[in-house]
Amino acid sequence: MTHDLRNSRPTDATTTFSPTDERAMLWVKVADSVKGRWLKWKFYQPSGQLYFEYGRSATRYNWSWINIRGRRAAQLTGQWRVDFFIEGQRQLSVSFTIGVRPSSAPRITFVEFPGTIKANGKNNWGKVGFSDPDGDITFVKFEAVQAVHFSPFGFDPKVKGKTSGTFRFYIYAITRQTITLKVTLFDRRGHASAPYLFTLQAI
Repeated sequence: MTHDLRNSRPTDATTTFSPTDERAMLWVKVADSVKGRWLKWKFYQPSGQLYFEYGRSATRYNWSWINIRGRRAAQLTGQWRVDFFIEGQRQLSVSFTIGVRPSSAPRITFVEFPGTIKANGKNNWGKVGFSDPDGDITFVKFEAVQAVHFSPFGFDPKVKGKTSGTFRFYIYAITRQTITLKVTLFDRRGHASAPYLFTLQAI
């Protein structure tokens, strides 16, 4: 995410915005094979309600935003989320905040994972983005909110000393189903992040 663009490129990278910032923007670069396909952005306010959505035909660089300063969004402080779709299939979810100071607890900034996987027992890789002021994340836990069959799991993501970044994970399925997972980070002192939910289809 970024505050603004210059020559169609982000001027910065952030997930923290002030009520006095002009806008909060999600910028996406897509592959040549995606050009011309229908894209959509959906911005959700802290209550979970849809705040704004926008769609357009894809070019190489694509973006959508919400205005903050002087708008209703400036009063809706807390953790927001924006989902990005290609032809109706969610590709990316990014959490961001408006008007909230970072706490010492870790925070999940995004989860990247295919919207559809095959139920063939093979590993499918994804990525978790995080920020943590103390740099002391010790554990990540994945739990099923909705599933026919899914065993919870967790591991040490090996990011000690890092205040932001990403780590990888994998999921496999042997049953055709819709799976909604809750991801939570924990630090050395037991602080837990706000849970992050994402959904996938195993076919």
